[in-house]
Amino acid sequence: MRLMSSVLGTAAVVLSAMATPLPAQNLPAIPAPQTQGSATFSCGGIGEASSKAMLAARKDYPLSLLFATASGEYMASVNLAIKDAKGVSVLTVPSTGPICLIKLPDGSYTVEAQAMGKAKSQGVAVGGGPKAIDFSF
Repeated sequence: MRLMSSVLGTAAVVLSAMATPLPAQNLPAIPAPQTQGSATFSCGGIGEASSKAMLAARKDYPLSLLFATASGEYMASVNLAIKDAKGVSVLTVPSTGPICLIKLPDGSYTVEAQAMGKAKSQGVAVGGGPKAIDFSF
């Protein structure tokens, strides 16, 4: 009987700890940034803890992208291309997660995303604070 109440007490502590949200400083690190030309980027966000870390880091990047299905479920494996105002490609990568954080020089860009047989594009002016684009497929 004593062992049973000890096990139940431990289980209650573990379950309550799991239900407590993690403070930002305890979130897992975002994937290591990579560089391609003038763009530095990090794509990830698979799993709840990782997506929370990526979303929390959005404020530190001039551009963040989020990819989801029409029903709102996050999705990875999106082909991403970003072109500058002259149409020159500055970043072309397959996204390895539903969230991409991107550092680009200030300027106007076209962001193109392809997934599920669909292509979408959106213009964005980088500079003057973080910008976020959500793509729904």
